[in-house]
Amino acid sequence: MIENTNTLKNRSRRVEYFDSLRITATFFVVMIHTVYLYFNKVDVRSSDWAVFEIYDSLSRWAVPVFVMISGALFLEREKSAKEIYRKNLVRIIIAYIAWSFIYAAIFFVRSQNLKASLNCFIKGRYHMWFLVMLGGLYLATPILRKIAEDKKLVRLFLALGLVFAGIIPELTSVLHMIDTSVTQRLADYLKYYTNNAFIFLPMGFSCYYMLGYALNRYGISKKLEYLIYILGLSGLGVTIFATLSRSLSLNRPYTGFFNYTTLNVAAMAAAVFVLFKKHFNRSGGSYPRLTELKRALSKYSFGVYMVHVAIVELLTVTFRVDPLSFNPILSAPAICVSVTIISFIISAVINHIPVLKKYIV
Repeated sequence: MIENTNTLKNRSRRVEYFDSLRITATFFVVMIHTVYLYFNKVDVRSSDWAVFEIYDSLSRWAVPVFVMISGALFLEREKSAKEIYRKNLVRIIIAYIAWSFIYAAIFFVRSQNLKASLNCFIKGRYHMWFLVMLGGLYLATPILRKIAEDKKLVRLFLALGLVFAGIIPELTSVLHMIDTSVTQRLADYLKYYTNNAFIFLPMGFSCYYMLGYALNRYGISKKLEYLIYILGLSGLGVTIFATLSRSLSLNRPYTGFFNYTTLNVAAMAAAVFVLFKKHFNRSGGSYPRLTELKRALSKYSFGVYMVHVAIVELLTVTFRVDPLSFNPILSAPAICVSVTIISFIISAVINHIPVLKKYIV
């Protein structure tokens, strides 16, 4: 990657492709939560399960991309640690408490189980882990920003993340799949030495945080762009076929290759991010209304993330409309589109309520 002087000159300008990327990623996050819950409800050898598996595989890049956008913004901005902690971190904490209460109340109405509802409030709904993770990244942002100031340190950070968060875990999974005494022993050794190295900082989502910054901050040559696309398509192929193969061999759903920190998902996320940077980064001056719409929808995306699980459960539990209601090839995207639209409307309404828009969306 080479340094992008245009990015340097226009740090304060709005990054247009982030809006398109947020909206698209929001849709695919809804897709994940639309189909993933049905993995254990159908036979892994059925065509329905294969459809769910393919849709989920196609969507796995979405959550990492949200982290990459955050990294591109927070590692570039001139914000003090005090400002990040007082403003952004506090907002995340308040949003977590508020939405935990909402989901716990919904759970109590359905179950009349106070103990389980209290547990729901404390732990949050299953998709709210994202807020906890994001809060951790906010805490580490002042440290990560010091690394981001030095291009060589950025490369080192990403290289360590590639090896310890990507290559070694992926190789361990492959060795487990081969399932011989030798490969199992090798996999155990890799896991043992990796765990005892305690190289945690560049692993997991902090690597996505830094990767988003690097891909946005530096220019990308045509050769590198095409290489990233090839790796992204390869990552998609691994996600689909390795998951399918492993699940069939075990005769049960295997989701190890769905993990957001796997090398195959990281390759997909990087490819989508670069695709939008290269081809969706125009201001849209000829279509100002479209630009305004994209900015509004992008602004509502956080609210959509928080509320969409409630809408999915409303449709599937209350109205009995789920991806198994009719042909999954059609039902999954149809439900996903419906949930996304309803969630955007709810988020838009909340975004126009003065107190709520400041803290929970």
